[in-house]
Amino acid sequence: MMCRCHLPLLYVGLEYGLTNNSKLAERFFNQALTIAPEDPFVLHEIGVIAYESLESVNLFLFAVYCDVFESVEDSVVLYCGY
Repeated sequence: MMCRCHLPLLYVGLEYGLTNNSKLAERFFNQALTIAPEDPFVLHEIGVIAYESLESVNLFLFAVYCDVFESVEDSVVLYCGY
């Protein structure tokens, strides 16, 4: 794979999401997030997986964290525990 590039991980996660395997999709999105923590596409796909998993309360809390903290990276660390 391409070193230090999050795109392969993002696209593998997208494919798992299309096959309704949200656990594996989330795993690849989280790996992509560690490489590119402020990429809006990665953050969007994490939100899509959470929404499809009916985690609307978690989505709301994530939105609140993003609004409260200036940095998206800080909010992801607090929200996801990474």
